[in-house]
This record gives sequence, structure tokens and C-alpha cells, in this order.
Amino acid sequence: MNTTSIISLDLGGKNTGFFSCTTNDFNNLKNFQSGTIIYDESFILSQVNRRGKRHTKRNNLRRKLAKRLFLLILKEHYKLKIDYLPDEILALFNKRGYTYASFELSDEEQESLSSNILSDTLQQYRLANETYLIHRNSI
Repeated sequence: MNTTSIISLDLGGKNTGFFSCTTNDFNNLKNFQSGTIIYDESFILSQVNRRGKRHTKRNNLRRKLAKRLFLLILKEHYKLKIDYLPDEILALFNKRGYTYASFELSDEEQESLSSNILSDTLQQYRLANETYLIHRNSI
């Protein structure tokens, strides 16, 4: 006769759950209905703090990577000779969204930033999407 022991651990977002049973008849598993609640002040099942720390860490990493990507775009695509982003631009990536500091750009730098690349790209995407939809509907 085979004995089956099942152990299940659920590391949920809010609480941690555990289920265990031993049976000789695996088909009889759906009849197991048992539960134990462990409550001890020093034994914390809640995962809320862990989730909050994980989300904070992920958000901080995302903001750092967004800043690095933006600097790379300015250097490689717009050919700006800058080693770091000014505080005014960095503040736009933070939750606050603004800063009272200001900076000046030369006329040449302003002209290099005033291109219609994004507008042209979006226009091309819209036209390609419309062409695809027309082609798909004609089939």
C-alpha cells in the first residue's frame, strides 16, 4: 500500500499559508478539510512589509534605469556632449515632478532638441497601422 504525503506552501502577498496531509488513498484527498490558525505576536505571517520593500526597490531601480536611458538618448541620438543630467531634468523623473532650479541652453543646443523625430515616428506608425487595418479588412 502506498502512502502519499502532500505539503503545500503558499507565500501570498498578504499572508503565508501551509497545507499538509498524509493519505493512503490519493482519490480521497478532496475530503480533507482541516485548518489550524497560528497566532503568535513574534510569528508574523503577513507579507505586506516584504511586498512594500520589494516594490520600493523595483521603483528605485526603474527610475535609475530611466535616467540612464534618457542620458544615453541625449548623447547618442541628439549628439549632446554632456556627462550627466542636470538636476532640473532629473527632477522630472522623480515623484515630485518639478524643481525650482533653472538652466540655460545655447541656441545651437536648443535647435538640436527642437526636432520633430517623435512626431514623424508616430505619424509613420499611424500610417503603417492604418495600412495594416485596411489590408486586413479587405481579406
